[in-house]
Amino acid sequence: MAPADVLRYFWQIDFSSVFRQKMQAFWADSAEAFRSMAKANFLSKVVEACEHADLPEQRKRYRLLARALAGTTDWPPTLEQLQHTHVPDQGVRLHAFDIGGYVASDMLRAVLPDGYQVLYMPGEVTALHLFANPAQ
Repeated sequence: MAPADVLRYFWQIDFSSVFRQKMQAFWADSAEAFRSMAKANFLSKVVEACEHADLPEQRKRYRLLARALAGTTDWPPTLEQLQHTHVPDQGVRLHAFDIGGYVASDMLRAVLPDGYQVLYMPGEVTALHLFANPAQ
């Protein structure tokens, strides 16, 4: 087969549709499992942040965030707790993280009742960052 024929053949394949179908099938089949695993990862990062926190107030804020977002601070959480859908507690506001109007698709900003803010960056070694105010 000539290289030009191979190239023509590849241009005829609709990779985009195949990818979209596979992606939609994945999310239809795995969305709940993904959400549970994401919650487990978040809670593990809360535990790590509490272990490395210098002050008891920091640990208290991280636990408040876990309870507000995940509905539990028990460790280890049960599978049932991970699968449970929890509406964030009143007083804790969730926001997308943006800089100058550019929204990050993979970060979450939580504003605690006392005005402190927590930036959650999934996948990072240090995933939780605590700030006393927006200026920080």
